[in-house]
Amino acid sequence: MSLTSVIASENFNGITTAVEALLTSVAENAISIPSLKEVLDYCATTDSTCALNTIKWLYQTFQRRFLQAEEQVTIREILADHYEEKNLFNELLAVLASMPQEKGFRSATDVYQFTLYTRIIVIKQKIGEWISVETDINKSIPLFRRLRPNDHQDHKVSVIQFLICHAVQLDKKGKYAEAAQKYYDAFTKDVTSKDVLVSSIVCALLAGVGRPRFVILTKLWNDPHTQGVPLGVVVDLALHGRRIRAEEAELLKSHLQPHHKTPLPNGETVFGTALTSHNLYAASKMYKDIHLKDLAQLLGVGSALEAEAIASPLILSGAVQASIDEIAGVMTFASITEDDNDKRVLRICDTVEAIASEIKLKYPSQNWSSSLVSAEA
Repeated sequence: MSLTSVIASENFNGITTAVEALLTSVAENAISIPSLKEVLDYCATTDSTCALNTIKWLYQTFQRRFLQAEEQVTIREILADHYEEKNLFNELLAVLASMPQEKGFRSATDVYQFTLYTRIIVIKQKIGEWISVETDINKSIPLFRRLRPNDHQDHKVSVIQFLICHAVQLDKKGKYAEAAQKYYDAFTKDVTSKDVLVSSIVCALLAGVGRPRFVILTKLWNDPHTQGVPLGVVVDLALHGRRIRAEEAELLKSHLQPHHKTPLPNGETVFGTALTSHNLYAASKMYKDIHLKDLAQLLGVGSALEAEAIASPLILSGAVQASIDEIAGVMTFASITEDDNDKRVLRICDTVEAIASEIKLKYPSQNWSSSLVSAEA
């Protein structure tokens, strides 16, 4: 009975017996078995228990045989596909993780190594192996940088997966500005993935006040897609140094991940710290000086001491230009020049004009000129 007939019958014992017969008919140190391709093709194209058992048997058998690196890799890839199809993630990871140690892997192309490591990273994050995945990401970064423009297009899925996984890892570590940038890089490669855009916005808003936050907020604000998501209004407030009120805060809170709400050692959360820090920064744009008790009320904290504790790190880092008179209980912001005042007046005028235009569009039948004259009279 031919090997083809045995395969067609989906008889596991028959297939393994036929392959064993082929093995005994060649030299023990043979580097290639031509008939093996037929069996591998069957395993790669058939989703059945027999195909899975066959490829598992080949994987275990040929670990003890001397085969070409290409054949070893092919067996592992087919077995990995079967495991992934059945959501057997631990078994899948065990097969994939063994491949970088295989003979000949170092001579593989950067593209192949990058796609393999990306697949490993995706699975590790899925099963929560956050510590070991850091090593795989670090190995992948040089490979990613060496990809050519056509590689980004030909392997778009892997590139997007890697950028998102890298962003998730940075997000978990609290590096929010960097995470926001990675999420945004992934979004620019597939602008239909609005969830990725929202993740970028959330991380940008959680980032500490400073230049990295300003840079990514500027990119997001200039992207027309941002205006199409509810958080777009919060991006506008954050970029232009305006206060984020309770309504916008609740909107942002509804998009947070569980680790964003985890209490920090000081009892605060990442979200709470980011919100109060931003509103302090916004206050520096509105006031020349402010009593700490009034600042506490503005920030939504309980006392002047808490307001001072929030303000001090931002002042020391240079994010907010101000000084605190502890005796008088007053925070004085850096002096505002006449040019700054002019810009603020122009910005207020632009805002009023924009609101007036929206009102006219919403209520076109109203004679606004007559109403204005009557009001002035």
